[in-house]
Amino acid sequence: QLGLYSRIPFFDKVMHFGGGMIAAWVGLALMQEEITHMRWWKQAIIIVSVTAFIGVIWEWAEYLSNYTRATAPWFYRYFSGGNLVDTLGDLVADTVGGLAITIWALRKERT
Repeated sequence: QLGLYSRIPFFDKVMHFGGGMIAAWVGLALMQEEITHMRWWKQAIIIVSVTAFIGVIWEWAEYLSNYTRATAPWFYRYFSGGNLVDTLGDLVADTVGGLAITIWALRKERT
């Protein structure tokens, strides 16, 4: 264990930003045929919404892990999170990462 989360204060946000980018990229790949007929802004809303929803699911896992320390220590170890400020910051990082890759992909598609 490298201890990056404790040694680098913003490492959690970098990971969420990257996770948002990956979620958007996978979403674009999986839904490419279904959404290509839509206007660009509708595509962006769908992909960013899916990315944000994946972030919400992750944050629920972090919240639920607080109740599993004794019963499922592995779940607690990998999912335990911070407080409300941390959760909201994580969701913003997820969404901004998803928005960044969506804008990049849609601009690339239009050129």
